[in-house]
Amino acid sequence: QEAELVAIREKINREQEALKRQEAELKAQQAEALVLEERKKRLEAASFQQKLFELAENQELQALRQLLEEMQQKLEG
Repeated sequence: QEAELVAIREKINREQEALKRQEAELKAQQAEALVLEERKKRLEAASFQQKLFELAENQELQALRQLLEEMQQKLEG
């Protein structure tokens, strides 16, 4: 009976250690997921910023084209 109790305690200890390892792995995976999510957000923000710069650049080009057309009309007129 004593040996049986010792065996049961050892089994419980092994299972608790396995559970602790699994919990640690889960926490590591959750941390990695958070890092990846943050990276995704930064990339989306950078992409959005790039689109805004492109829009601003296009507006500047349109303004320059309009200015050139007006100057050309004045020169021709």
